Amino acid sequence: MSLSSYKYDIFLSYANKDMIKVDFVTEELKSNKLSVFEAHNTLQKKIGHSFIESLQEAIINSKDFVLVWTKNAVSSDWVKKEYETFINKCNISDRENRRIIIYVTKEEDIKLLLPPFLADYQSCKSLKDLVYCLTYTEDIKSHFEKKEREKQKLIEKVNIKNKEIDKFQVTLSSLKEEQTRFERSIAKRDEIISIQRSKINEFINKIEIKKETILQLNDKIDTERNECISLNRLLQKKENELKEHLLKSDDYEKKNKDLKENYNKVKVNETKLNSRINKLIDESNDLSRLLEKNNDILKEQQNKITKCEKKNQELNKKYDREIINKTKLNNRIYSLNQKIKDKNRDYKKKSFSIQLINYIHINSIYTFNIQYIYY
Repeated sequence: MSLSSYKYDIFLSYANKDMIKVDFVTEELKSNKLSVFEAHNTLQKKIGHSFIESLQEAIINSKDFVLVWTKNAVSSDWVKKEYETFINKCNISDRENRRIIIYVTKEEDIKLLLPPFLADYQSCKSLKDLVYCLTYTEDIKSHFEKKEREKQKLIEKVNIKNKEIDKFQVTLSSLKEEQTRFERSIAKRDEIISIQRSKINEFINKIEIKKETILQLNDKIDTERNECISLNRLLQKKENELKEHLLKSDDYEKKNKDLKENYNKVKVNETKLNSRINKLIDESNDLSRLLEKNNDILKEQQNKITKCEKKNQELNKKYDREIINKTKLNNRIYSLNQKIKDKNRDYKKKSFSIQLINYIHINSIYTFNIQYIYY
C-alpha cells in the first residue's frame, strides 16, 4: 500500500473522558491539512455495523497512530486494544512508514508508567512537537547519510593517523635501540681508555723509578771521578816529592826503581779506574739512551691519550647531540600525543553529535521501531 492510498493520515486514540481535551488537538491537526480519524464522530455514522470491525478498518486505513497518553488512557481497555491492533497489524509489517507517536498532554503525565513495549516509541511533550513530527517531510535521510559519510571519512582519517603513529612508534623504538647501542659503545670506549690510562700511569711510574736510578748512578760516577782526580793529584804530588828525595839521596837509582814500580802500580790502578769510569760512562750513556727512548714512548703514549681524550670529547659531543635530538623527539612525540588526544576528543564530540543526530533521526523519522523480542 502506497503512502498516498491511506484513507486517514492519523488514527487518534484517546480515552472518552478526555474528549474535550482532544478536540483542540484534532482541530490543530486538521488546520495543518492532516486527515484525522475520530472514533466518537465517525463511528456514529456507522450505526448498525460492528464497532470492533469499524475500528480495525479505520486503524488499518490510517498511516500513523497517535496515542494521547493521560491518566484516563492508562486505565482504558479500548485504548489498549487500539494500540495493540495497530502494532500487530500495521507497525510490525511496516515500521518505517506506520508510526506510533505518544502525545503527553501534561508534564505530570510523563511519570505515568508506559507498557514495556511502548516505552521505546517516540513521545511528544507539546502539540507543536506533535504537528512537527507529523508534517515534517524534508529528505532528512540524505542529511543523515551525509553525516554518516562524514563520520566514515573521520574514522578513515583517524585510522590513517593511528597508522602514522604506529610507524612513528616503530622509528622511535629503533632510535631507542640505536641510542642504547651508542651508549654501550661509549661505555666500552671509556673502559678501554681507563685501562690504557692505568697502563700509561704504570709505565710513567717505571720511567720515574729508572730516572731516579740513573740520577743515583750519575752521582756515583761524579764522586768516583772526583776521587780519581784527587788521586791523580796526590800521585803527582808524591811523584814530585820522590823526585826531590831521589835527587837528594845517594841511592837515587834504587829509589827510582821503587818509584817506577810504584808508579807502574799507580798506572795500573789508574787504568783499572779509567776502565771502570768508562764502563760507568757507557752505562750512563745506555741509561740516557734508554731514558730518551722511554721519553719518546711516553710522548707517544701522551699523544695517544690526547687523541683518545679528543675522541672521547667528540663522542661526548655526539652523545649530547643525540640527547638533544632525543629531547626534541620526545617533545615532538608529546605534541603528537596532544594532537592525537585533541583529535580523539574532537572525534568523540563528533561521534557523540552523530549518535545524537542518529538518535533524533530514529526518533523523528523511523519512530523508535519496537524491538520484536521485547514484544
